[in-house]
Amino acid sequence: MGNVQTPHPYVRQCQVGLFPSWFSEAQTISIIEFFENGVPVLVSPLGDIPEMLCPPVGPPAGWLLAINLDATQQLDDPVAAMCAYVAGEALLAQHAAAALALRSTYDMAECAAHYEALFEEIVVQARTL
Repeated sequence: MGNVQTPHPYVRQCQVGLFPSWFSEAQTISIIEFFENGVPVLVSPLGDIPEMLCPPVGPPAGWLLAINLDATQQLDDPVAAMCAYVAGEALLAQHAAAALALRSTYDMAECAAHYEALFEEIVVQARTL
């Protein structure tokens, strides 16, 4: 389809997003767009993606795909993940709900408020030095 300016109508038609990769690339916005629409993702465990997908508490928002030592994709793992979703609709629903819940952690206004609070705390501590 090429470059799509408004991907959400297309993402909403998906049950799963597939993001296999063998090098660290800027896919995180796409992952967040899938989360925003309650769509779990199958992703390679590169960069900070594992932390995005697997919160400290609660179920993951998809499946971390196995990669080989040379960072290439293990081709049987995406197939196994998709088969697990087909065989277990409850697993797919659980990961979809987790994806939607994780979306709120990427809210820009909330992120900016946390930065502001942190900077204010740093300024207060610096004044006491």
